[in-house]
Amino acid sequence: MNSSEKTSLPLIVKIQVVLAVVATVVTIALAAYIPTLVQKKTDLDASIGNLNTEKAQLQTQIADLQKQKADADKLGSAVASALYAANPKQAQKTIEDSLNSNPDAGVHPRIFVHIRSASQRPAARQVADVARQKGYIVP
Repeated sequence: MNSSEKTSLPLIVKIQVVLAVVATVVTIALAAYIPTLVQKKTDLDASIGNLNTEKAQLQTQIADLQKQKADADKLGSAVASALYAANPKQAQKTIEDSLNSNPDAGVHPRIFVHIRSASQRPAARQVADVARQKGYIVP
């Protein structure tokens, strides 16, 4: 045996050394990537927080719009009842009661007054005038 054969490592040991070096390089690369992943997680958490806030605001807006719709439906029913009434003064009272039932409504709905015959036109005008005085839009 010559001296080079005595110092040469067996093949299995060489493979183990190469695998250990590869594992070390991969571990170092992953460790270097961790701060990037942490930053991405922080950014995503912030985005989730913003989206949750926006969701809550939209849910509040939906609730407000549903309340406004309910108020508009109530007002529409009152207008319909008033138009069917033969007494214009009673119609005005019904409309005023309905309009005054929710004074804090932020948006005034548009009211469309329908009549079945020309004889209802004067009463419809009176109803429309009362609604206009309260700030509602009556075409």
